[in-house]
Amino acid sequence: MKRTKKIIYILFFIIICNFASTEERFPSPEFSRGYQIPGMEYPLVKDTLFVYFDIIILIIFLYGTVFFIFKRRSRHGIFFITFLSLLYFGFYKKGCICSVGSIQNVTLSLVNADYLLPFSALMFFLIPLLLALYYGRVFCGSVCPLGAIQELIIIKPLKIPPFLKNILTIIPFLYLGLAVFYASVTGDFIICRFDPFVGFFRLSASFHMTIAGILTLISGMFIARPYCRFLCPYSVLLGLCSLLSKKHLTITPDNCIQCRLCENSCPLDAIIKPATDEQVSIKTKKIRKIIFYIVLTPLIVFSFAFLLPSFTPFFLRNYSSTPLLSAVENQEANEKIDIIKQNDSVLVKEDSNLEPQLKKRNPLLEKKIRQGLFWLGLYLGIVLVIKFITIYQKRSNKDYAIDKFSCVSCGRCMEYCPVEEVNKNV
Repeated sequence: MKRTKKIIYILFFIIICNFASTEERFPSPEFSRGYQIPGMEYPLVKDTLFVYFDIIILIIFLYGTVFFIFKRRSRHGIFFITFLSLLYFGFYKKGCICSVGSIQNVTLSLVNADYLLPFSALMFFLIPLLLALYYGRVFCGSVCPLGAIQELIIIKPLKIPPFLKNILTIIPFLYLGLAVFYASVTGDFIICRFDPFVGFFRLSASFHMTIAGILTLISGMFIARPYCRFLCPYSVLLGLCSLLSKKHLTITPDNCIQCRLCENSCPLDAIIKPATDEQVSIKTKKIRKIIFYIVLTPLIVFSFAFLLPSFTPFFLRNYSSTPLLSAVENQEANEKIDIIKQNDSVLVKEDSNLEPQLKKRNPLLEKKIRQGLFWLGLYLGIVLVIKFITIYQKRSNKDYAIDKFSCVSCGRCMEYCPVEEVNKNV
């Protein structure tokens, strides 16, 4: 396994050097009148035969991972698909289209009738979620290029204190809420704009995002998959689907003998230890805390719902001059703006009367932002209450078990199980 990793690392860096000399696939359009392109990014994906081929490759990789997990129980096979996925979906396809970023495409299509949702974006959004309902987060384990690049650089993962982990795991929920808010209200795709790895895939990131990507990779050597665990908004949806999964990766193919060899095998801390007698029984103190948070739920939820709209001026200041989608929806502005739909993105030809009309749009945009922040606050309040309650939930597992929400099905734990080795030798 170690020799295989060394060979893959060498090939990995050779490919990076090779891609460094390539040209940008999607050059920015040129405007004869000095028009400045708005700071909103839309993944440029063509629904051609190549896109349908991408969907087929996605399905093949996903079911290949399922095969290696449940039929062969092979960490080597999972690792091989991880490497192939990084090459194809990462460096060859430049990270586009991405299941993580497809959240924004789906959101925008639901709130804006003028935006046509690409079939590829819909499939990349739905297929991993549907598969997670039955097999868990197999997409994260080896198919997602963002997870794959982090998987290959793990050197010596460190354990994160439980209290810090509980705080950091709230961030993906916040990021998901913000991504939906920005996509629906302003049309901004912040997931694509602040993706720390897309700069490596496209070799065109800004200085700040390049630094962010480098720091993320460096931290990923010691904190396993930091983006997957503490930032990725798509992991929230996959984790919720995984909780309902009928068939999920297990540490051992047979009965657990509690040898404790797998206890520290998971770098993501997704292995649940057997519950002690104290954890099995819910003490009166825990019950009181759970009841306390349930009673306070309306207060907490509506506090966030009415607090966040007070930040409307901040958001309005950043989007009052170039609310592209708001201008498209404005009937009066439509008479002065030539909308060109090309490659599933919206381009606006400069018009001298555009700026005054956009300023007239501000009151309507302000109302839209305020409503969006209200629902965002409502969502965050509910998330916090549920998080507090789950901290005090009852545990009843008698053997080592998998945390379905956090597990990415990387298969590391299988290598440490002696029962696994016995079954293979039989």
